[in-house]
Amino acid sequence: DPQQPETAASKRPNATPPGPASDNKCARLSQDENNKVAALFQTFKERLDVKQDRRERIVKLSRDITMESKRLIFTLHRVAGASDEERLAVLTEVSQRLDKLIASKLLPISSELTGQDPWEYRRAYSPGLQELIEAMTFLEFLSTGRLLSLSGGVRDRLPSGLLVSQFDYLLGVCDLSGELMRLALNAAAKADFDTPERVLAFLQKLLGCCETVPDRGPDWFPKDFAGKLETMRQSVEKVETVCYQQCLRCIEESNIQLPVVTH
Repeated sequence: DPQQPETAASKRPNATPPGPASDNKCARLSQDENNKVAALFQTFKERLDVKQDRRERIVKLSRDITMESKRLIFTLHRVAGASDEERLAVLTEVSQRLDKLIASKLLPISSELTGQDPWEYRRAYSPGLQELIEAMTFLEFLSTGRLLSLSGGVRDRLPSGLLVSQFDYLLGVCDLSGELMRLALNAAAKADFDTPERVLAFLQKLLGCCETVPDRGPDWFPKDFAGKLETMRQSVEKVETVCYQQCLRCIEESNIQLPVVTH
């Protein structure tokens, strides 16, 4: 037979078939990789568990704040028809209870947020914070007749480490309109004519300011602002109706003849 020329394939040494040692090495490498992945996921799990536990604690504190703030607002409504002495006693009591609420519930939230991104947990305590702002602004109106500001009022009284956004303040102020409407109605039922007029003047200015804010915005804009703004308009209309009825009642009792307008 003619001699075949040598090729690269003929010069290549015969490959050694894989044996038990090679299989064990591959198995160990695969097991090591699995262990690393498992350890990595375990680390992620622990971090997520810590965040979730923190969120649940903050949510519980927020619910407690909501409940106590509603009690404070209910107490403040006792000033309708009260004497000056009784009114001062109610305002003092609510102010003291408000300080206790901040110390017992808001400070723990601030401590939970130490070293954390507050925006990550804002939704967890925002409902309670809005209710608290509603109570604080209601107390300020009954005490001074003015609106408690965000920078010079709310933030100064709350813990410095607690994020109080413009959104929480705006939504809390919108809810204030409902309490002022109830205050005006209760006062009118007790023949107090001055309070509804003061409430109406305040609410009309407040509504005018809130209406300058667009009721819709980017994704991060509070979606419930439009609904709260419409509720504020309805509250203003109810107080306007009360004041109008009071004027008509005064005219009827005074037998004042209204001028007849002819065209």
